[in-house]
Amino acid sequence: AASNVSPTSTAFPPTLSRMRKTIIGLILLAASVIVILLSLVTHGKTTTATQDVLIGVGDSYVAGYQPLDPSGAATLHGFVDRLAPLLDETQPPSVLNFGCSGATTKTVLETRGCTTGAQANNAPVYRTTQLDAAIAAVSAHRGHISAIVVALGANDFARCANDPNLDACISTQAPVIEGRLRQIVMQLRQTAGSSTPIIGITYPNIGLAAWLNQRPRRADAVHAQELIATYINPAILSAYRGLALVANVTAASGGLDPLPVSIEGERPASVTKVCEITWMCRQGDLHLTPAGQDFVARLISLRIKDGRG
Repeated sequence: AASNVSPTSTAFPPTLSRMRKTIIGLILLAASVIVILLSLVTHGKTTTATQDVLIGVGDSYVAGYQPLDPSGAATLHGFVDRLAPLLDETQPPSVLNFGCSGATTKTVLETRGCTTGAQANNAPVYRTTQLDAAIAAVSAHRGHISAIVVALGANDFARCANDPNLDACISTQAPVIEGRLRQIVMQLRQTAGSSTPIIGITYPNIGLAAWLNQRPRRADAVHAQELIATYINPAILSAYRGLALVANVTAASGGLDPLPVSIEGERPASVTKVCEITWMCRQGDLHLTPAGQDFVARLISLRIKDGRG
């Protein structure tokens, strides 16, 4: 009988035809699985490779200013930069430091840019207020923020130094400074969300350096302690309460420890400490020494870890 099949065509039996369709289907399925797996791996790499950021907001303490810097500018050796590897040794967060020397709670809220020009080296350039610049960064990196570090208040209170009635000036300014600082921290918290660590600091008691004057003035050192304990630290601590953690540099460095009744004898440990962590005793400069930068960075790191625990 004559065949209807062309000699150049291939006829598959039904069983072979089904087998061919099955094999093709398996190949397509395998290809799809590979594409999905590659997609997952790629996604995983992207997520893992997204570097966290550490954000600094505040004054010259945040900017890392060093009086011995030949350039006269802030340096990359401040406690914010030193904090980064303490938060993650394997992959330290990238630092976005908006700190500006001379900044007060008022300028952070109202002044555009860093008018003193004394930002940390390689700091982000901003033409908005410091707070708006920081909030924009927090919003852009939300979910990938290791911590937000704030140091503010010292310059606000320092403006009372030339007031003939120092105590009255500080007591009057304390609630004003507290209100502005709380406004700053509240806006950072609202943008960052509840799980992002925000941590502020108190400052070393540089008034203790009076103990080392050519004619030691114990009364001045005690007076500094009284002002810090009564007005300055309560205002700073209250501003952060319920919104952020605080690394109490004053307490950790012994700034409010009782002082000896007599100036004779061994130097108080708290005086030695303030001389170690600031330039106050050697240069009359209130900024942190390299040892002080390490001290504050470690204190912040421990406070963040305690807060998370």
